[in-house]
Amino acid sequence: MKKTTSYKNEIVNRLTAFINRVAEIAYSKSQNRYDYGEDNLLPNLLLKGVESSVTASACRSRKAEFIEGAGLTENGDFAVNPDQTADDIIMEMSDTVGIFDGLAVSVKYNNVGEPARMYV
Repeated sequence: MKKTTSYKNEIVNRLTAFINRVAEIAYSKSQNRYDYGEDNLLPNLLLKGVESSVTASACRSRKAEFIEGAGLTENGDFAVNPDQTADDIIMEMSDTVGIFDGLAVSVKYNNVGEPARMYV
């Protein structure tokens, strides 16, 4: 009986340690957003972990190159805003998509209603 209890406790302790390593993603009603991790810093922690590893950084670069590919095969050099072409935006997005498997784009419009700036 003692061995069974000891064995069960060991399993519970291991599961608890495993569960505590998983970041909690929770909806914050007061701020109308999802928080990633305890301090909402999970993306920063992931980036720090990747950047501190030579192997992970190499994989990150290779994956971003693969996602970017050759950019737009035709007419990728058209201006999206005064500072960037469509190919520039794709290059910038490829790194974010490579790390997080998704991205957010903020588009700022000028007074005429045309896209003026794009932030990834």
